[in-house]
This record gives sequence, C-alpha cells and structure tokens, in this order.
Amino acid sequence: MKLEEQKHIQGTSPEDEEKHLKETLDVIHANMDSYGRQVQEMKANIDEMLEHYHDNDAEVYVILCNTITMHEHMKRALERNERAAAKPYFGRICFHDEGSDREESIYIGKGGISRDSTHQEVIDWRAPMANAYYENGLGKCSYPSPEGTPIWIDLKLKRTYEIDQGKRIRGREESLFFQTKSRSFTLIKSEILYVENCRRKVDIHTLNQTESIYATMAHMEELLGDGFFRCHRGYLVNMAHIARYSADSILLHNGETIYLSKEKYNDFAAAYMNYLKQGGVSCV
Repeated sequence: MKLEEQKHIQGTSPEDEEKHLKETLDVIHANMDSYGRQVQEMKANIDEMLEHYHDNDAEVYVILCNTITMHEHMKRALERNERAAAKPYFGRICFHDEGSDREESIYIGKGGISRDSTHQEVIDWRAPMANAYYENGLGKCSYPSPEGTPIWIDLKLKRTYEIDQGKRIRGREESLFFQTKSRSFTLIKSEILYVENCRRKVDIHTLNQTESIYATMAHMEELLGDGFFRCHRGYLVNMAHIARYSADSILLHNGETIYLSKEKYNDFAAAYMNYLKQGGVSCV
C-alpha cells in the first residue's frame, strides 16, 4: 500500500545519496587544497622567522610559537581530510529535534569534516550526537549534550554505507531465475523491495516492476535468505530498502508501507539492528 499522508524523508533516494557523496568529496578536496597551501605558507614563515630570530626578540618569539601551533593544527586538519577522501563517512541519521523543532540529517565518519567555520559536513564518530546511531533504534530516544543533559529526538532513519576510494560499494549483483508455464525471467536480488502473499501466488515487488509467480512465502523466505525478514505473514521485506519503522508498519525508501505484525516486532527490531551492526548497506 502506498504512503500518501506521511511526509517522505528528503534526501534518501539513490540520486540524492550520490549527489551528497559528490558534494562531500568536493568539500574535502577544497579543504585539502586550502589546508595544503596554508601548511606550505606557514612552514615558509616559520623557516624565515627561525633564520632571523634572536633570543632577545620577545615579539618574534610569540609570533613564532603561535605560527608553529597553527601549523601543527593545519597539518592535522589536512591529514584528516586526506584520510576522509577515500571514505568520508559510514553512517547517517535523520531525526526530528524536539527541542528546536527542526528536522536534521547527520552523516557520521571516522573524523569530523567542516565545510566552513559554522557548518559540519561530517561529524566525528566519537561526538555525543553519534550515540543515536550506535545505541538507539528508531523512534523516541536521546543523546547527551556537552553538559551531560539528554537531548530528545525522534529518530526517523538510520543508514549504513560502504565507501572505498570515494565510491559507494553496492556489492556483486546477485540474479535470481524464475520460470512459469508461459515464460522465464530473472530479477536482481538487491532490487527486490518486498514479497507479498497473494493466496496461491506471491507478488515480487522490485524497484521497477512487480512479478507474480506460484510460490509459498516459506519458499521465498528460504530463497532470499539473509537480508530479508518475514515481518508479517503476508510480507517479506528487504532490510536494505527500509527507511523507518513503527510498531505496526515499515516504511520503504520508495514511499510504500508494509505491515509489521505485533508478534514479529521485537524479533524484527533485533534483526534489523543486527543487520546494521554487521555492516548492512542500503542498496539505494
């Protein structure tokens, strides 16, 4: 069933994700150029001051010490951005900040990356805000403020990425072969959104089409294996396409919603969290 009334989370489509990765890499490369120039200029200034420095020149000594400190800071920033050029981030959270009443989208990496002095492109994994990614499921939760008091949020999306050399890795595309009385066809496993039980048939919903075959849900569950979860007697969902979930439904990235039975909720939540912790990568 289509989600008509619920507001779709912005920036979650494949095109949006590729665009954001490119923009982040552009920021990183611009930082590398800027920091590289500043490191060279400061090194030249330090060398010149050392050449003309005299022990009794207190003013030059203070400037020299400050320049050396700034030079070390710039070198660390340059090295941090150089490392991030290969893998700028590995996770993302989208949430509603209840205190400020704002929607937020945060990317998490091994080091913080700044676009400018006021805008953080990627936050460091050790930042308090990143706790929401590691320690919480979707829904109402909190992370500690710098003062230690909880900041309450409604966590709407958690996504994990695998990036290498600046490219998202989608993995080998596994194809599944199906044959009916009238025809045969193949589907790419990663493109399957969910399977829906329709009496003696099942409908296989993919990114681009829906195919009907004679099969049982048990057979499809066994065929699709890891990465899929039987969230309801009538539905088998691909966890790579999950945008968010509630107590009784699962929202997919394409805006469709499928049922989540109450009896399956705890097992599903545990399976989905384990999927993310094991490096489950969204294929969209």
